[in-house]
Amino acid sequence: MLPFLFVRQTRKRKRMRCAYRKTGEWQEALEARKRKRMRCAYRKTGEWQEALEARKMKMIHCADLHLDAKLQTNLDRENAKKRRNELLGNFERLAAFAAEEGVEAVLIAGDLFDREPVSALARNTVLEVIRAYPRIRFYYLRGNHDTGDCLGETARGGNLRLFGNRWKTYREGNTGLIAVSGMELTRENNASAHTSLRLNPSCFNIVMLHGQLTGGGRNPAPRPPRYPDADAETDLRDLRAQRGSRFQGTLSDLHGTDFSAQSGSRFQGTFSDPEGAEIPVQSGSRSAAGNAGVIDLRALRGRGIDYLALGHLHAGRTGQLDERGSYCYPGCLEGRGFDEPGPHGFMLLDIDEEKKCMGRRFIPFARRTLYTVDVDVGGCRTTAQMKGLVGEALLRAGCGRQDMAEVTLRGELEVDCEKDVDYILTDLRQRLFYARLRDATVLRVNPDDYLYDESLRGEFVRMVMADSSVSAEEKAAVIRCGFMAMDGEEPV
Repeated sequence: MLPFLFVRQTRKRKRMRCAYRKTGEWQEALEARKRKRMRCAYRKTGEWQEALEARKMKMIHCADLHLDAKLQTNLDRENAKKRRNELLGNFERLAAFAAEEGVEAVLIAGDLFDREPVSALARNTVLEVIRAYPRIRFYYLRGNHDTGDCLGETARGGNLRLFGNRWKTYREGNTGLIAVSGMELTRENNASAHTSLRLNPSCFNIVMLHGQLTGGGRNPAPRPPRYPDADAETDLRDLRAQRGSRFQGTLSDLHGTDFSAQSGSRFQGTFSDPEGAEIPVQSGSRSAAGNAGVIDLRALRGRGIDYLALGHLHAGRTGQLDERGSYCYPGCLEGRGFDEPGPHGFMLLDIDEEKKCMGRRFIPFARRTLYTVDVDVGGCRTTAQMKGLVGEALLRAGCGRQDMAEVTLRGELEVDCEKDVDYILTDLRQRLFYARLRDATVLRVNPDDYLYDESLRGEFVRMVMADSSVSAEEKAAVIRCGFMAMDGEEPV
């Protein structure tokens, strides 16, 4: 009986091998059987869970924190100082989040600071935070805003890993099979940076760079940005690796991780991927803010990169690099102006050292979200009606008291309507941390309505409309001011 069972099992395994070879899943089946034997062995010793956790590693990929920025373009001195302190506090919150989630390494892909010289407060705060979490390695690759030696000579060593103008590689993981490589792009090394990259194909290779993309991604499909003023504004979406790729990454939507209680953001949404939309490039040097290096995706393909951790774009973007790996801009940690609206945060990476694969998700982390809201007030006759529509629009957008909004009024209004933009703006600033209001409405004047009007208004309208030297827009404004003066109101 026993020999018969042995022969039957042997035939079954042979049929399985033939079937798996046809479908290309033989290797996966072997791995599954190996893991099953390991589970049986580990269950006997009670170490199964520990073994699973030991082969996984969590990392954070962030960029463009721009600590110490002036932020006085939109804000007054008091609120600008408050926002600077909030941005600086974000670095402390980031480190605390990393410690709580068991993150072992934080990748900072450039522009940690905004300008030179870095204030003593910003520099000392960053150094103290890094020292306060000795079990977390901080990988800091300087960007085009990080001019000079931002952290000073005293920062070298310990749990802070720095890069230079040549490729430098650090090893991570229990077996050292996770490699983190980086180079700070300058005008001198930019041309040779891509060809001089040498990676071990048996490792899970993470490459850090700061700059603008050229060369496109796989299947380029340019798409106009959602926000015209944003820095090549695109969205992030679930990255589907092509068949045969060793990279198997997923990107959950923003609903997957409820971080609103900590970040204060009420924005809910998902990111989508333009799959390599082209971005205008400029010649690069890290010596001056605004001149970023150029990253050629074509030259980086086929070099064994599993994850290209990028910085410089303030809007999130991801795409497929080649058959093996992908690239990602996490976007800035928090929006600073209305050209950077929407959710901001970082990427949380979960790397399986044994399988050489990775999962990831976007973590919204901003204290305050910036919104650009267009409100159609066409047909409104009073300021109260317009204010009500503005409030409804902000509510639909999810804009809370802690957020900032730029509201634009649009639509056609009758020339004799009652409209006070200053009153609406005052109400907005009482409801939000900061608000800006733009009036893009158009006044509608129908001369036929006053053609036979014998009143002072009719005479005034006919006189203004007869002046051919004045544009239609200016005529509407003049008529509105005249009507307000006739009603005893101060023209606005």
